[in-house]
Amino acid sequence: MERISTLKATAEAAPNTGKTPVIELRDVTKVYQLGEVEVRALRGVSVDIEAGEYVAIVGPSGSGKSTLMNIIGCLDQPTSGSYRLAGSEVADLDDDQLADIRNRRIGFVFQTFNLLARTPAIDNVELPLVYNGSDHRRDKATEALETVGLGERVHHHPNELSGGQQQRVAIARALVSQPAIILADEPTGNLDSKTGIEIMETFEQLHQQGLTVIMVTHDLDVAERAQRIIHLFDGQVAEDERLRDRSPAQQAPRVRSSEDDRTGVISVVESLHIALRSLSANKMRSFLTVLGIVIGVAAVIGMLSLGRATREALMAQIQQIGTDLIFVQPGSTERGGARSAAGTAITLTDEDAEAIASRIPSPLVVNAVPEVTSSEQIVYAGANMNTRITGTTPGYEGARQFYTAEGVFFTREDLAAHRPVAVLGQTVVDELFGDVDPIGKQIRVRNTPFKVIGVMEEKGGTSFANQDEVILVPLTTAKTRLSERTRYRGAYSVSLINVQVGDSAYIDRVMDEVTTILRERHDLKSSDEDDFVLLSQREVLDVANEMMSIFTTFMGGVAGISLIVGGIGIMNIMLVSVTERTREIGIRKAVGARRQDILSQFLTEATVLSLCGGIIGVALGFLASQAASGTDMGGYTLEPSVGLDSVLVATIFSMAIGLFFGIYPARRAARLNPIDALRYE
Repeated sequence: MERISTLKATAEAAPNTGKTPVIELRDVTKVYQLGEVEVRALRGVSVDIEAGEYVAIVGPSGSGKSTLMNIIGCLDQPTSGSYRLAGSEVADLDDDQLADIRNRRIGFVFQTFNLLARTPAIDNVELPLVYNGSDHRRDKATEALETVGLGERVHHHPNELSGGQQQRVAIARALVSQPAIILADEPTGNLDSKTGIEIMETFEQLHQQGLTVIMVTHDLDVAERAQRIIHLFDGQVAEDERLRDRSPAQQAPRVRSSEDDRTGVISVVESLHIALRSLSANKMRSFLTVLGIVIGVAAVIGMLSLGRATREALMAQIQQIGTDLIFVQPGSTERGGARSAAGTAITLTDEDAEAIASRIPSPLVVNAVPEVTSSEQIVYAGANMNTRITGTTPGYEGARQFYTAEGVFFTREDLAAHRPVAVLGQTVVDELFGDVDPIGKQIRVRNTPFKVIGVMEEKGGTSFANQDEVILVPLTTAKTRLSERTRYRGAYSVSLINVQVGDSAYIDRVMDEVTTILRERHDLKSSDEDDFVLLSQREVLDVANEMMSIFTTFMGGVAGISLIVGGIGIMNIMLVSVTERTREIGIRKAVGARRQDILSQFLTEATVLSLCGGIIGVALGFLASQAASGTDMGGYTLEPSVGLDSVLVATIFSMAIGLFFGIYPARRAARLNPIDALRYE
């Protein structure tokens, strides 16, 4: 205690030039809270430093030298006391103003160099200029490196440079913004004696150029090169010693005008450049990070294109059934408290079809064609197959727009005579006859021979049935020889009645008249429900379209979940990246990066990741769609196409995912305290 009092007295007796100081510290304290323990790094430090001075701050380890340097450099804030820089109270400055001071008015030279790994020397030196929007940055960085004797090492990475060369890069970075103050923390601590002397000569030259140089060191031999030595002991100024006055040859102190202050923030192009450089440094991790986005976008593109193609195929197949059709099915009747499903009840007969055709004149109804369907085993020579046999009338061709390609369709004479003749679908021909011409041949159904008189054109299939896998026979023949359908109201029941409407404009009117006729024929009271179901082809198309829309939306939702999972992966990796690059963030803030600069950088990285994933996903989705092209869907060839809307939706959504899930890591990075980030291990 006696020694500290003596040193204090010496400090108070230090000469005062009477000039306005550029740095004024009054009763500055700094207390660190380590759990329940308080560590007092500074205990009421009061120091004035004039512009153009060369000052060394010395003291043993733990004396508070580096803490004082960090406060002077606006990397840290005092717990109490006043710090005025060039007449401005630092405590009143916001984060952007502090960043501006670190960028333009103070240059840092750190003991551990604090250079960005995997980054060439010229890019390290250029870093402060990136954050102040300077023009001709490359030229200025090159000039700064040449000033410190590294003109031939501009493209070398830190691991390719010696300790002295790395320190020179750090000095060049500190000088490139032409600051008024240079702060050096143990600049020779990691260097050999020869290199240390060279570095100190560099600082002396900077001082001779008019810069204010403040150096922290524990080496008194190094400190004695300065004009003034401030001794710290236990967080207090123990002695303030002036060794020599300013040299008469020294230039006037450098002073920055307000016109030098930057006005903008880092540009989008620069953020993109930094992001690409950071991501390229970890290519494999970046790829694995975007894998979820790639899968999600590829799934979205693939599902949408395939869904669209499938919908088109389904619509085309349904339309092939026939245009302007009304399907009348038995069912939907209450029996014993249970409702029969459409098509399963026995409430329609061939006479109902005749009544519809006769009572509703053309052009409202062109024809009413009944059907009775059963599944049978068909035999020809040594071949056999199970297929659908449909008994119908000659009007079937026109109603269903399903015509013979070879031979003839059965006639009304065949119908009246109950002749065992058959017209085959193309699939049946292929299965039973192969390359043999089936016309005139006989097939057996339930041991009953049927003569093949025609082959239907190839129609293709729907998602419900293959229209080519059918055998058409006269309705009367099916009733008497094949069908096991029971009689209803004295007539044979049928499975379906196809009502062919003359014009689609008449469909609603025809449906009303069909309903009236059938209710009259079935003796239904006004309180009774219909015992039949009417469904127009237009309704079938609407239902199928709605089903496909639901299916496509569902699959798109599943793919969207993949995108969200990919976004979570990006957020997780970005959080890891923030942790791994905490020291880098500290370096960037130390050279003048603002919060919005760091925020922009990490958001850009997240967006670039997701956008790259989106682009790769679009390409994979397109390839998947092309791979599915030509797939047979029941006789209809799928031709999926990737629409511009799908690409835009997937790309924009992937970018939005990157932005959304990148916000939290980016905000976390932006809010890091510079000194805490620099100290992070």
